Amino acid sequence: LKPATAGHYHSDAGVAQSLGSKPVTRITATGVVLERTFLDKILNQNEGGIILVEAREATDKPLRLEVWRNNVPVATLELPLSFAGVETMFRHVNLVGAVGMTEETSPRGSLPNWSEKLENKQAFLFVHGYNVNQKQARGWQAEFFKRLWWSGSKAQFWGVTWYGFESQVPVANFTPNYQLNVIHAFGTAPILKQFIDELRAKTAVTSVNVAAHSLGNLVVSSAISDHSAPIDRYFMLNAAVAAEAYDGEKGEGHVVQSDDGTAFLPHTEWNKERGKVYPPRLWASNWHELFPAPSGNPATDDARAKLTWRDRFAPKSTTNYYDFHSAGEEVLGYDERHIENTPSLFGVLSTELNTYLHITKPGELRQPNGYQTWIYQEQLKGRTTTGKVLGSNYGGWGFNNFILKKTPAPNGNGPRIAPLDMTPENAIAAEPYLLDTDLQAEPFFRPGGYWTRVGTWNYDPVVKKNFWINGPLRQLYGQSTGSAFASTHRDTLLARMIPAMSPAAGRIPVPRLTADAGEERNFDMNGTAIRPSKDIEGNPRWPETRGRDFRWWHTDLREVAYPYVRGLYQLITAKGNLGEPAP
Repeated sequence: LKPATAGHYHSDAGVAQSLGSKPVTRITATGVVLERTFLDKILNQNEGGIILVEAREATDKPLRLEVWRNNVPVATLELPLSFAGVETMFRHVNLVGAVGMTEETSPRGSLPNWSEKLENKQAFLFVHGYNVNQKQARGWQAEFFKRLWWSGSKAQFWGVTWYGFESQVPVANFTPNYQLNVIHAFGTAPILKQFIDELRAKTAVTSVNVAAHSLGNLVVSSAISDHSAPIDRYFMLNAAVAAEAYDGEKGEGHVVQSDDGTAFLPHTEWNKERGKVYPPRLWASNWHELFPAPSGNPATDDARAKLTWRDRFAPKSTTNYYDFHSAGEEVLGYDERHIENTPSLFGVLSTELNTYLHITKPGELRQPNGYQTWIYQEQLKGRTTTGKVLGSNYGGWGFNNFILKKTPAPNGNGPRIAPLDMTPENAIAAEPYLLDTDLQAEPFFRPGGYWTRVGTWNYDPVVKKNFWINGPLRQLYGQSTGSAFASTHRDTLLARMIPAMSPAAGRIPVPRLTADAGEERNFDMNGTAIRPSKDIEGNPRWPETRGRDFRWWHTDLREVAYPYVRGLYQLITAKGNLGEPAP
């Protein structure tokens, strides 16, 4: 190594691999004599020498270089050092209490092993994703901090922990009840906003940057859109939020397909398997269109008109949004199989078992566990029995099994055909006779049982706390109770009842972000924007352990070594101007 190339183990995987195989010499209390050949190279090449040091335990003792002649020390040079756990070098806030969980990791506002003189006046918050418990969050935060620092950031770093792991199975590291944690994400949002307000007031930071991974993006997006969190730059990483939430327009150049009948996201029983398409007016994703469009007056508007993911988090002009997605996603990904036939919950779980057992069809790349699970949880809304694994048991793509109260004919009273037994042809014929008021009271999709209850976190700005409120789902369909119920439980109804009609923003670009900004705001981590398209000068493009699979997966920003993914962190640092010098 030479001074000019000493840090190349961060940028060159080949150098890192080479150093990783080198022997390590333990420095004892009596010292280690430097080899004569090493000293000769320093003298002859006149380029100095490099000694790489790593610590195996905490210490604040200096590293001392001594020069001896004839058994007498003639010069001593000390390098002050302070080795400690990486968590002593960044701050932490724990928000699990926002939704009733007990804190296991304490907040940290001070830096025992870090000098504030190294930092500029910007704050950088990292919010982890779904299925990450409090202990696992520590690993995510530590790794993100190190990689951002290596990329040149001088911002004040905060790790943010939230409760996105309820129902997690400890040994399997699997959290089946996704929608419940979506509700927790909404509930955490106002407390995150509250923390950012306090951070700005107490530390006089000049700007606040936030990066969120996976479902953590719902926490941040809600904080901005619903609670006006003062965030200057927002970096969306593998966002597990429907892209239409940021760009709700239909048609070319947008994320929502113009023709519902040929869309690939609905459960295929509704638009492919039965020969014809059930009228989109009857779908849960379009139920909001049966109500007058919002005028902006909460006193007169029907809140059920807002039960849609479209433009749920329409970008705010006060925040710069950046979407870091991956066309190689597995968790947020999709393929032709789900387009042709949506599997049942049993089918999804059996596929996961095959993946776990490494069962792969000839000629196919082995998929990681969790493949397409975000798409499946959207397609299985309304299709499961308990609503506690992947999908839900009301709304979505389930059919209304109850006998409707009136005939679809213009005259007479009597039982209608149960939608479960109604073919698309029958539904098409009956649809003109189904008034909006009929479908508001008795939807074509699965409405939920009479005793089904819905719970939501409700934030009280006076006491600055959340309270859990629940009520009977049947109130949603009442003429006098529906709007108030939808207003109170909007977040939970979106999580469990209303399916998205677009892929996740972590899988595809969000055109509006670029169009509104007038500059590129969408970056495909699977493409050349983040990493080279092929090996350059012997520096591998992707780890050898992946074989011929070069896809960027859902957690690769952490799981893959820094030399391969450094482009992501360098781009975040550049877009956020995080490397500006400390004052």
